[in-house]
Amino acid sequence: CATPNPRFDFAASPFEPATRLRAWTGPRLAGISAFGLGGTNAHAIVSEAPAIRPVRAPLPAPEFHRRRLWHERPDAVPPVGGQLVASVLDLSFRTR
Repeated sequence: CATPNPRFDFAASPFEPATRLRAWTGPRLAGISAFGLGGTNAHAIVSEAPAIRPVRAPLPAPEFHRRRLWHERPDAVPPVGGQLVASVLDLSFRTR
């Protein structure tokens, strides 16, 4: 509404109509009311979203170690590599 109700004394109340944009100091909390002609009334209290937590520092880059998993001579494959090859072969067999 462009013109506030002249029968309401805004100077004597803690309320004032919002007639322009301005900075909102303090926590943002507002009450909203809507009154329908058919008797339906709705009321809501809204508040600002909580502050976003600072992002944690990124994790350090993972270290990669090269291992030879296959060799011309099977006895030259490290034991861990051999187990990994067996696991990969087993997984590939199961997913066929």
